[in-house]
Amino acid sequence: MLRRDFIKASTLAAAGAASEACRQPQQILPLLAPDPRLIPGRPQFFASVCRECPAGCGLVVKVNDGRPTKVEGNPDHPVNQGKLCLRGQTSVQGLYNPDRFRQPMTRTARGQLEAIDWPQGMARFQSAVATAQGSIAWVGRLETGTLDRAIRAWLTRHQAPPPLYYEHFSYDTLRRSFQITYGAPIVPIFRLDRARSLISFGADFLETYISNVEYAHQFSDIHSLAHTPTPAYFLAVMPRVGLTAASADEYWPARAGTEYLLAQALLAVVTNRPLPAGMEQCEIPMDLIERAAQRLAENRPSLVLGPGYGNDSPTALACQIAVNQLNDALGNTGQTVLPDVPHALTQCATQAEVIELFEQRPRLLLLHHANPLYHHPALPLGAPTFTVSFASTMDETTQRADLILPDHDFLESWGDYAPRADAPGILQPTRIPLYDTRPTLEVLGEKPAAYSDQELQRGLAAGVQSAAVAHRAPATPAVAPNVSLAPLPAGEYTLIPFPTVQLFDGRQANRSWAQEIADPMSKIAWDGYCELHPETAKRLGYEPNDVVRLRSPFGTAELPLFVSTWIRPDCVGVLIGQGHSNYGMWANERGDNIHRLQNPAPLADGLWHAASVTVKLESTGKNRPLANLQTERLQRDKRLALALSSKEPEPPTTPAASFYHFHHPYVNHRWGMAIDLDSCIGCNACQAACYAENNIAIWGRSSALSHREMTWIRVEIFEGDQGHPSTELNPDLRFLPIPCQQCDNAPCEYVCPTFAAYHTDEGLNGQVYNRCVGTRYCSNNCIYKVRRFNWYTPQWPEPLNQQLNPDVTVRAKGVMEKCTFCVQRITQVELDAATNQRPMRDGDIQTACEQTCPTNAIVFGDLLDPASRVARLAADNRGYGLFADENTYPAVTYLKKKARRG
Repeated sequence: MLRRDFIKASTLAAAGAASEACRQPQQILPLLAPDPRLIPGRPQFFASVCRECPAGCGLVVKVNDGRPTKVEGNPDHPVNQGKLCLRGQTSVQGLYNPDRFRQPMTRTARGQLEAIDWPQGMARFQSAVATAQGSIAWVGRLETGTLDRAIRAWLTRHQAPPPLYYEHFSYDTLRRSFQITYGAPIVPIFRLDRARSLISFGADFLETYISNVEYAHQFSDIHSLAHTPTPAYFLAVMPRVGLTAASADEYWPARAGTEYLLAQALLAVVTNRPLPAGMEQCEIPMDLIERAAQRLAENRPSLVLGPGYGNDSPTALACQIAVNQLNDALGNTGQTVLPDVPHALTQCATQAEVIELFEQRPRLLLLHHANPLYHHPALPLGAPTFTVSFASTMDETTQRADLILPDHDFLESWGDYAPRADAPGILQPTRIPLYDTRPTLEVLGEKPAAYSDQELQRGLAAGVQSAAVAHRAPATPAVAPNVSLAPLPAGEYTLIPFPTVQLFDGRQANRSWAQEIADPMSKIAWDGYCELHPETAKRLGYEPNDVVRLRSPFGTAELPLFVSTWIRPDCVGVLIGQGHSNYGMWANERGDNIHRLQNPAPLADGLWHAASVTVKLESTGKNRPLANLQTERLQRDKRLALALSSKEPEPPTTPAASFYHFHHPYVNHRWGMAIDLDSCIGCNACQAACYAENNIAIWGRSSALSHREMTWIRVEIFEGDQGHPSTELNPDLRFLPIPCQQCDNAPCEYVCPTFAAYHTDEGLNGQVYNRCVGTRYCSNNCIYKVRRFNWYTPQWPEPLNQQLNPDVTVRAKGVMEKCTFCVQRITQVELDAATNQRPMRDGDIQTACEQTCPTNAIVFGDLLDPASRVARLAADNRGYGLFADENTYPAVTYLKKKARRG
């Protein structure tokens, strides 16, 4: 192009831009009175309450320039005490979910959803309300306080029944048993931290049961050598080893459905009564039952928990009643079982009530963050019911709605929530709304866009009052219902549907972190699957990854096969949470919806039971490789996850003399970490926190199949070693978190041709991304395999890029990246200490993984400070270095797990 032509084109473009600016004037208002809380470049922090599940953990939300980028647990909150699970860490991904609704939508005459504005949406909503007077139903997630009070007031004004608060994990069996035993259908509070012995008949309290972060913290207090010199004894009774059973001292693989016999047998031994008939069905030796009963009687207070979702069979009610009676006989009621302080889950509708509501076909159905059609696919929904959804994203129920009026995300709105009477909390907006959404209360016309202080105080008080349920124990003792357990028909297997810590009931399936981080037990990512015992798979002629058709009397599902010894041979375990048909880019096409296999109707006891069917297995002739991120569970004498015998004291360890004499001089600090294997429960919260803090990219299923995941800290699972081998009753399982070991004699540093890998004067193995040319020599030389290579340019679909931490560099394609002990946090605390002219204190710096760990298994600090916790733990008799005999001098010390005591 000639110079004259270039000037002409530039002039025309400038004139067009100027005319466009004239048509759309913009005002720039100076900040004449700066907000003293807003310091450029420094984040703000807002307290809130997590709404990812009904547990109601307290949050502290980090906001950078108006963008929430990270959530942490609130240390002052009585539920989680500063800790958070994987699901809570993903809440920022829910806020920035690319699949969120941008504006209201309505269904056209052709049956398609199209965008409309709010005046149109409100007009149609008000018309539907006027038409349906007297036949309005509300199905929404559990709410308390102000929102609960406003919803009930609106429904009362329109002659509608009270709301049905829908939670798929609604604990119907637990509530019915307490109604029979104590006279009130409640979900009680359990105090694991007071128990000296603990038995669980299927309650997965480390994964999804009621309040898993709270229970994990309490369990660690009574069970880990790091927190008590006399750990409590934990017995798990269930047909499949899940995350909770993996941390048990003893495991009974009882036949599915016979848990009630074992509970009644324990009660009989404790109270000197005759044993129940049919004990041979349990397949558990009598001497083990007597020993467990003796432990319960001798170690008080104790705690016995009833069935969970995975073994909620037709005999679950009898089991839970026997558990209640056993707790009464042991004096646990009022100590470790608190029926006088019910959980807010007490207010939930039962699954039978929700099923009955849909069968009644109300004229107007209001859905508020509830997706019952995913869990109950056979529910009728359509004409004559006009359905209005307040969902933020599409789901299986909302896709059949006639009108969608999208709600704010809980990080964008005011509110309050109280999971129990002593834990009220306020939600506050952490940013302006991303899209053209409105709070549901504003749509109902009950509340303005913002809450006043007086309204919040009234709401909190109302929430506390509604959570309190008075009860009286009946004069006559509770009697367990008569149940009988028929033998399994030939060729049929008991279906064990199990939830996981990352997917819960399926609501977190459209979070890329929840999909990319592997299941803690199977280490499978991005897929649904069914679990089968090797003996059963061999007898049926199946190989791992074969796609198997599961057929129940109510439906079929096709899932790839995961072969595992951690399930009974007469059972089939199926992961729930996957199999969505219309839930978002990361959730769709992840296998079949296994809820089609479940019985769609309540049973004779009036309860809907999740595990009430048997299935047949059929070959499909297809194969689908599973993205298994850890295919080897045996240690093979590599001394990876070590155990400490509880019978013999561990002798003091002295480091062996080294041939090498290479040490870096450290003047001020040498940062190190201690990881207690006796506290780690493998929940993967540390991985999610690391993803959120360090801008780690998601590669997806195809890369996971090639083991190209980018996680900077992985949690591996291993079986026992030769000193403490695994047995059928004690499948000794150990979780091993592996970050970069920050070696003093790091193999990666010697081989880097560009000096991108270097050693800092504070003991970190640094990584200069701009120097890295991607030779991957450092990865080949790293014996811990913790260095990751960027094979692709990271992609964050809009608006997920707003979640990125501005304190951490976003890496480009073709460079190595790794854990640096959250060096950005270290630097920030060092600068603050220097600015304020004060010394740094032990505990001032917390890495992301340490801060979120529900069991306090990770401790970070200065190894040069002999008074620091990490230095004391590094010198503990249980301490050892991973592959320390390779002369790497790692800065991470592992503390041995106590061996199984069964």
